[in-house]
Amino acid sequence: MRKVYYYILSMFIAVMVFACSDETTDGSFRRVEVASSNVTFTSVGGSGEIIVKTPNVKATSSESWCQISMSGSKVSVTVEPNLSLEERTAVVYMTTDGMADYQIPVSQSGVKMKAIGMRALDGSGETDVKFVYEADYPLEVAEVEDSWLQATIEGDC
Repeated sequence: MRKVYYYILSMFIAVMVFACSDETTDGSFRRVEVASSNVTFTSVGGSGEIIVKTPNVKATSSESWCQISMSGSKVSVTVEPNLSLEERTAVVYMTTDGMADYQIPVSQSGVKMKAIGMRALDGSGETDVKFVYEADYPLEVAEVEDSWLQATIEGDC
């Protein structure tokens, strides 16, 4: 009797496992399926995309710096420049027909900057100090309020 019970229980579990599918009998899907995604960015920002297999997907972003637009099966992701030194992450939430959200993380690095040299030149009563740097984002010199100090960017100095 015990063997018959285990046999029936095993058959029931097998039927339940193999009966589960992502697609229902009417052709709709139970969850969002993603074909590909390209949503990792440098500090400069830019555009990427998520291609979905599931029809009628709606997408939203968790952060205002990460903008979302939809066109057919393509979710376009545009991120603003990240002027901080810290990496940041947003989440794109996708759903269809009231099903549970599918989440894709969007990551963006912070500004990467490395000083590769410094040179001080003592001219006729003036001292020029030049800093040479490498950065993945163009740097700007802030306004200087003191008349004794001037700052400019010349090439990579």
